[in-house]
Amino acid sequence: MLAKSHYVSVEKVESGSNNKLEDAVTAFLKEEDVVRNEASTSFAATDKSGTVLGVCVSEVGSLFVNLKFSVRTDERKASTIMELLVKEAVKWARESFPHLLVLAEVKEEDVDNYEKLGFLKVTHVNFSYHLMFPPLYAQIEGLAVHGFSGDDSFTVGVLDSLKRIQAFQFVPLAALRHLMDVNKLGKSIVYTFSQLASQVQKAQLGAISEQVSQTLVKEEALLLDHAWGRLNTGHFSEVDECWRKLYAAISLVKAVRLASANQYLHAIAAVDLGLLMGDGIPEQLLQRYAQFCDGCLPLPSVVQENKISLAVPSKLPNSVDIPVFDELSRWDFVDRYLTRSEPVIVRGLNSHWPAVKNWSLSYLHAILCRRVVPVEQGSKYTDADWAQKLMTGSEFFNTCTLPVDEFEDVDKNCWIGPGGTVSPLHTDPRENLFSQISGRKFFRMVSPDESDKVYAYKDGIITNTSQSQYNMFYWRK
Repeated sequence: MLAKSHYVSVEKVESGSNNKLEDAVTAFLKEEDVVRNEASTSFAATDKSGTVLGVCVSEVGSLFVNLKFSVRTDERKASTIMELLVKEAVKWARESFPHLLVLAEVKEEDVDNYEKLGFLKVTHVNFSYHLMFPPLYAQIEGLAVHGFSGDDSFTVGVLDSLKRIQAFQFVPLAALRHLMDVNKLGKSIVYTFSQLASQVQKAQLGAISEQVSQTLVKEEALLLDHAWGRLNTGHFSEVDECWRKLYAAISLVKAVRLASANQYLHAIAAVDLGLLMGDGIPEQLLQRYAQFCDGCLPLPSVVQENKISLAVPSKLPNSVDIPVFDELSRWDFVDRYLTRSEPVIVRGLNSHWPAVKNWSLSYLHAILCRRVVPVEQGSKYTDADWAQKLMTGSEFFNTCTLPVDEFEDVDKNCWIGPGGTVSPLHTDPRENLFSQISGRKFFRMVSPDESDKVYAYKDGIITNTSQSQYNMFYWRK
C-alpha cells in the first residue's frame, strides 16, 4: 500500500502479476474502455472492501511518461481518489524515469481539475488538452526532451514551459498541495490552499480579475494567520511539521503573487518569513525564489565599515591553555580530542574557503540587505531587556547588534556581530566545530567535570546557561 485516506488506499500494480487486484484492475479498465500495454505499471485506488474505484495507467516512451486516469465513483470521492493516484503515479515516474517528462491527455471539461492537482497546460488539440506535470528543478536540464528537434506546437510548448519554469518566470504552485497532510491539517485548509495556489498560478499568466485577486489576498491572510497561530502554540520544536510546510507553502504563494505585481521587496520579505518559520519545501525553492526576486531589484548601496580593536580578557588564575596546532590529522583529532570531549584549536583549516577570502561587511550587506533576518537585541539573552526582532539586513547593518549565540535545531550557523559582543557561559546541545571567518573570538571553556561549579539556572528555558559573570567575547581587529 502506497497511500491511503480514511476510505481509499492506493497500490501499485504490475501487469502480469496474476493476483486478485490485477484481475480487478483488468476488469475495471475493460469496462472503462482503457487500453493498457502488457508491460505497463498501473496504480489502483480501492475501498475497504477491495473494490477498484480508480486506476492510473502509465505508458513509458523515449521522451515522456504518459499517465491515463480513470475514476468511477461519486463526485464527492472522485477528487480524493484522483489526488492520491496523481501523487503516487507522479512520484513513481519521477523516481523511476528522472530523464522523462510526465504527461497526461485529458478532456477539455476536466482540465481545471487536473490543473488544481498540479498539471500545466501545454497544447489544445480538438476537444482535449496535453498537460505536463512540472518536473523537479534539478531534473529539468537532464530531460530527454531537450534533445528532440521537433518543431510541432506540442514540443515547442513543452520546451517554452520548461524554460520559463527554470528562469522563475513562472512558478508552478498548484503541485504544492501534494505536500499537505490532509489528515492532520483538515480538508478545508488543504482545499483553501489548493484554490489559492491554483489562482495565483493563473495570475502569473494575467488570467485573473482584480476582484478575484482581492478575494485571494483575504484567503491568503486567513491561512497565514491560522498557520502562524499553530506555529506559536507551545514550544516551536514540538510543532508538527505539517504546519511548518503549510506556512512555507503559503509564504511562497504570497511571494509569487507579489512578484507578479513587481513588488519584489515585499515578495522577499514574504518568502524569508517562510524560510524562518516554515520547512519541508523541497529543492530549496524558497531560498532560490528569494534570490530571484533580489536579482530583479537595483544593486544595493555600499555600507561603510568601522573597525575597532578590544583587549584580550585576562586569564583566570586556574585557566588551562587550549592546545593549538597548525596541522592535526583526522585520527589524532578523533583519538586525542573528540573521543575525550576536549577542546582543540587547528589554525588555517578554512583558509581555502571562499568566505574567508570574500566576506566583509560590504559583501554581506550586498547579499543580505533586502533579506529578512532574526536579530537578537540586548547585551545577553539572560538579561530582562533581551528580545528578538525581525528586520532586513540593511536595517541590521545600519543600526543593530547581533549577540553571538546559538538558535535551536540548526546544524549550521553564521554569526555576524560588532566588537564587544558577549555570550554568557553556556553549554550547547551538540558537539561544535567552530570556524572564525573574520576578526577574533575569545573563548573561556569549562570542563564538563566542573559543571556543578558554574551554577546553571535551575528553572526555565535557559538551564544550559551559567549564572556567573564569566562570559565569552568577540572582537574585531
